[in-house]
Amino acid sequence: MIASTSPPFATPFGVGLHGYEQELIDGIARIGYTHSRNDVGWSAVEKQAGVYAFDRYDAGFAALDAAGIEPLPISAYRNPLYDANRTPSSPEGLAAYGRFTAAVNQHFASYTRATEVYNEFNINFNDGLCGRTPACYAQLLQAAAAVKPQGARLVGPAISGASADYVRQVLEQGGAAALDAVSVHPYRHPTPPEGMDTQMASLSQTIDAAASRSLPLWLTEYGWPTHTAGGTTDAMQADYLVRSAVLSLAGGADRLYWYDAREDGTDPNNQEHNFGVFEVRRATARYAAEPKPAAVAQAVMAAGLAGRTITQRDTLDTTTYSFPFRSAAGDLVRVMWASDAPRTVTLRTAQPLTLTDQYGVPVTLSPHAGAVQVTLTEHPVYVRGQVDSLVLDPAPAITLKTSPTVADGESIEVRAVVDRTGRNCRAVPAKVTITLDGRLHDVKVKGCGTAETVFDLPAPAGGKASWVTGWAATGNEKVARLATPTIRITTPVVAAVGVDLVRDGGYRAQASVSLSNTSRATPVTLDGLTWTLGKESGTIADTTTLQPGKQVAHTIPLPSLRVWEQGYLEVSIGLRGRDALALRQSVGAGPIEPDTATTVAPIDLAADATWFRYTADWGGAADLGGPVRITQTPTGLRVQATVQDDVFTQKNPAGNLYNGDSIQLSLSPALPGASTERTEIGLALTPDGPAAYTFAAFGIAITGPTPTERLAVTRTGATTAYDVVLPWQSLGLNGPPAGVFALSLLVNDDDGPGRKGYLEWSSGIGHTKDTGRHFPVRLTSGLQGASGS
Repeated sequence: MIASTSPPFATPFGVGLHGYEQELIDGIARIGYTHSRNDVGWSAVEKQAGVYAFDRYDAGFAALDAAGIEPLPISAYRNPLYDANRTPSSPEGLAAYGRFTAAVNQHFASYTRATEVYNEFNINFNDGLCGRTPACYAQLLQAAAAVKPQGARLVGPAISGASADYVRQVLEQGGAAALDAVSVHPYRHPTPPEGMDTQMASLSQTIDAAASRSLPLWLTEYGWPTHTAGGTTDAMQADYLVRSAVLSLAGGADRLYWYDAREDGTDPNNQEHNFGVFEVRRATARYAAEPKPAAVAQAVMAAGLAGRTITQRDTLDTTTYSFPFRSAAGDLVRVMWASDAPRTVTLRTAQPLTLTDQYGVPVTLSPHAGAVQVTLTEHPVYVRGQVDSLVLDPAPAITLKTSPTVADGESIEVRAVVDRTGRNCRAVPAKVTITLDGRLHDVKVKGCGTAETVFDLPAPAGGKASWVTGWAATGNEKVARLATPTIRITTPVVAAVGVDLVRDGGYRAQASVSLSNTSRATPVTLDGLTWTLGKESGTIADTTTLQPGKQVAHTIPLPSLRVWEQGYLEVSIGLRGRDALALRQSVGAGPIEPDTATTVAPIDLAADATWFRYTADWGGAADLGGPVRITQTPTGLRVQATVQDDVFTQKNPAGNLYNGDSIQLSLSPALPGASTERTEIGLALTPDGPAAYTFAAFGIAITGPTPTERLAVTRTGATTAYDVVLPWQSLGLNGPPAGVFALSLLVNDDDGPGRKGYLEWSSGIGHTKDTGRHFPVRLTSGLQGASGS
């Protein structure tokens, strides 16, 4: 055992750590992380049975401790001395794993008493012969608990996702007595973090009920990557880091480990290379790392909330968030944001308030007529001071108005409007000074009227998005914080490919290409369009000069695609004097007909789906195949599938059903790739009966057990029959979508040893979560006339 020199660890903030370079450890300590999560490899430690050597980890753990960071070692994963180097499942292998976990805890006991038992046992980190079920994890956990040193703490099950059902079964099968904290990995990227508060609150209730005592909830992995295709922007990652932490704490989580500290590679297109708060892509020296905006946001959050405890959320509306954090002395700091669109909040106070943005820039707001106004956006802010009450202002007196887009290289035009009409006449001074980007404009309002001023502000060079914040002042005192929504910085010509469904005796797909000149001043001349779809190609000779603010559109028929057949339309748009634009769009004809009037053939898994191999090749339609029909009911989508499957295996609970025979379906509310929002639902015949489970959710959908109107999954002979009606609300929608939306579906196959692969119609569920690979579908009930709309 090694002596510790570190102080107590008081904050909830932790981070996943790969590597122990001093520069990296110093960096995470500077930005407020007081916990780290670290692999300890079984095969590296125990090379001779019963002999444990931790040499490769000792210096790193000591450096973490010296920096005031408590490590959380993971006893991972397998050892060639036992169970043929698979995840342990035999009595000998389990006992050896238990002894190794005890050795980890004993060796690092002066740095931490906690050890996490395995990592993401419920997915492909586990290749054991037992499987990936809660029962299999429970026996692994029991092996560790049986030889746990006195005072040691075991953490688990460290599952991918946050399935309450999986956690409950682990606790009911011995985990309640063995575990000292419950850990989950509630990844939801690229979906925003809103909803994590209710998700964690529900999970905490499940844990306490199953354990018959209160167990801490640790989120030992979660994060948002910033890769180019399907990731968030750097600014969004910083937003989500703060918002997810606050929401999770509000839901009852006790400790939060962001994944991860430093990025694992330099490929901007690789998701796994882009999770970090420090990047290495532009670093100039080995082990160097540059802070991303998320690192700064983490530092500001850790400093601003240090020594404070979250209290009950302020009541505003469903998309406006305000969470007070109270210090021991009783003063409050509120973390505030609006997830949907800008909202202005009036804070009634007799004292000045300090507002600090997420990057640490403070400003003092002084009350005018007993209040200050704060416009909130998706970028969190911290407001410190005594607030008597706060309410949403549906018609704020001082606002910023701008275009949602601006052409790259052009300035951003912002109108600052002061409205003294009605009740605002007494609350708003007749002269207001507006400050934006260091520029001051006075606005003088005659009587109880309105007045405005226009700012012309530079857009950041080479950026993808920007936003404007500023202040309204009277005299020398700032009285309001102003903000615009996020402004997209686009190319001068914005091009988009649309897809629609046309009915003319049957159904066919039709694409359109629209081009808009987003410039406020400069005309743009087109130089023709070329397109390719598989072996087909064509040209459109368009040399139109698009004036500022104008647009043009062209139609591309797609008669070669049969119903349910996916293609990718590639379009190149020539621009005189500029680089050509290249677009790629998933296209196809996907008619979803009324349940009572179907005319098209269903999806044929053997013909329309593609096999993705995990452990074995596809054996043809007799191995896995059959029809899948998706139709519209009066209240939602109906999924009917008759799956031919020679061997049926499903040992998993609902929250882990994808590891056995099952169906997964993903829906995104717009054209494929137009939105990263999606709801993913799994269907299976589990040991507990038919189950539907939501793994990812947007809109009004929630993760967890899926509300259904009909849920029938039966097994007869070599056939598994599914008949499920999913209400629109369970899919995240308030009602049937009016236009094209995106859909994908896969069927998992487990012939006994574990999931060997899956047949996927369309894509964007199994190998990668990408709505751009989904299939465009449309409700035929929304088509008008004979030609569609």
